[in-house]
Amino acid sequence: MKAWIHSKRIPYLTKLMIIILILCLAGAANGNSPEGFASVSALGLNGTSGGEGGNVVTVTNATDFVNYAWDTNPLIIQVADTIELTAMVAINSNKTIVGIGDQGVINGGGFHINSQSNIIIRNLLFQNSSDDAINVQESSHHIWIDHCDFTNAYDGLVDIKRGSDYITVSWNKFYDHHKTCLLGHSDNNGAQDSTHLLVSYHHNWFSGTLSRHPRVRFSGLTHVYNNYYTDNGYGIASTMDAKVLVEGNYFYLVDDPTLVGYGSSDPGDLVEQNNIFDNCTNAPQTRGTVPSPPYAYQLDDPASIPTIVPANAGRVGFMTGIKDHAEIVANLYELQQNYPNPFNPATTIEYSLAKPGNVRLSVFNMLGQEVLRLADGYKGPGTHEVLVDAGQLSSGIYIYSLQVGGYSQSKKMILLK
Repeated sequence: MKAWIHSKRIPYLTKLMIIILILCLAGAANGNSPEGFASVSALGLNGTSGGEGGNVVTVTNATDFVNYAWDTNPLIIQVADTIELTAMVAINSNKTIVGIGDQGVINGGGFHINSQSNIIIRNLLFQNSSDDAINVQESSHHIWIDHCDFTNAYDGLVDIKRGSDYITVSWNKFYDHHKTCLLGHSDNNGAQDSTHLLVSYHHNWFSGTLSRHPRVRFSGLTHVYNNYYTDNGYGIASTMDAKVLVEGNYFYLVDDPTLVGYGSSDPGDLVEQNNIFDNCTNAPQTRGTVPSPPYAYQLDDPASIPTIVPANAGRVGFMTGIKDHAEIVANLYELQQNYPNPFNPATTIEYSLAKPGNVRLSVFNMLGQEVLRLADGYKGPGTHEVLVDAGQLSSGIYIYSLQVGGYSQSKKMILLK
């Protein structure tokens, strides 16, 4: 189905209103122009405008989508259904590709941006890609990837490499995946990549993703700010003399929030400032100095990131199965009811840890006074049992409480003598 909008057929104001509606659907309250490197005037472009000024088309099938994606004219391509792809689809310059509400789904394939520029991708779900979900390479520039959901690709979710520049990745959800965001092709590609790979990552949610958030080589500057990391293997890795600025992010249950050097790659520089590290296994690694970003940006308070990023990241009007902060914690730590209950004078309390942590297990009377300290220290993952001898306590109702980091759960038990 093709639905062209021509100024000769539809009054100008009507066309304008339709375009505004499309952009509002794609961007919610977070703006319709990019922040970060995609906003910078360079290489003959005054920021990133995508298909602005071109015709608006609506696609519901792969054939039309492939044809419009490689059209040489500026276009705003509305995706209004699940587009079933069997391979990567080449995207030409001057395109805005935007999902309508929760209808825009790219399934089975991905987008290949090779030596192209001025492309906006918004409000789409990418899933089950046979290769990368989005691959940007060969000096492509001025790309904005915004308000999308990414999961379950064969390889990377968003890979940027081979001298590409002036790219912003913002307000996306990345979940349930391994290799998330690669920045820089390989350790042997310095001749093409050094001083390039200028990319901003902001207000993204990386949930249950293992690695590459991003994994950086050679970048002249990678700016990673106000992202939300939950339950990851590692957060950000700077290698091969890359310059990485990490600020205002919230890391929760991340084994290694930042790394300097990774695998066989030589170290890069990384500066971290004003980040929150909540229940992270290891301290962040830093090295050297990095330049300041060449653009204005608004840095949110990192303490607000667990609230504002889940509320606004990803597709408009559609909720994925990503667990929120409280659900993640609840799945990691569990306090069981004591047995037997009621008891006299001994009972057993069992608790489970999916990840290691500093544990405090205490018993309180009904006045809130601690009467027994049952555990206080580091415990490894698994199920733990504590035998409680309450022979010295009086009959009555008691509260026992488990605290692990910022998590707390309490239950009642009854001592009858």
